[in-house]
Amino acid sequence: MRRLRSTLRTFRSQLDDAVPKKVRNRLRDLTRATAPGRDTEVLIETVKALEKKLTRGQRAGVPWLFARFADRRDRAYEEIRSELAPEFQRLERRLRKPLSVVVKEPGIPVDEGATFGAVAGALLSEHAALLEQELATLQSS
Repeated sequence: MRRLRSTLRTFRSQLDDAVPKKVRNRLRDLTRATAPGRDTEVLIETVKALEKKLTRGQRAGVPWLFARFADRRDRAYEEIRSELAPEFQRLERRLRKPLSVVVKEPGIPVDEGATFGAVAGALLSEHAALLEQELATLQSS
């Protein structure tokens, strides 16, 4: 969900007309609802990294902490599977058709069978050229 939302945000100017605001907002809400599980995963990884720097006495509480975090993560993901997954499936069906249509950006040639990579590559090339022009303007000033 996070990757899909990031993609929609990155290509907002190309996809805004294809994806209704209500659908984008619902995706945002679903993504936010997954935050507790993801945040707990990050905490676990942070403690793992810090564990190596702790003294033996300090590490005594780490297994207890891991158990608490694992329990919190598992509860969060169970809630996601039971409550959010069905909602995401409905949302996914609403997104599939509009996202399967090739969106043409003015000034960028796109074939009807263009892949996401081809469209993204064309956009990146255009933006890189604009950045290069802006940097050249700054250097000449």
